[in-house]
Amino acid sequence: MKREEMNKIIKFELGYIPKGPEGSAQNKLRFYYNACRRRGLVKGKQREESLKDAINRLKKEYPDFNPMFDKGFFRTPKKSIFQKLMNPLRR
Repeated sequence: MKREEMNKIIKFELGYIPKGPEGSAQNKLRFYYNACRRRGLVKGKQREESLKDAINRLKKEYPDFNPMFDKGFFRTPKKSIFQKLMNPLRR
């Protein structure tokens, strides 16, 4: 994936993680998400996984931090019964 494509994707997705005051943990979340998402795009990870990685990294510094993000946008779609049954067969 080209850098320009990555930048467009990440800029779009960061629109669903609001900014916080300067130097805040919320802004660090956006920074960490940017870094995690770049690695995630290269590895084929979903945006939900990248956000989870960023939050876990941030929780080491700010254990009581409650991140703000659009939960609908970053929600992992639930698997249907058919997908759950087929998944073990694909291995």
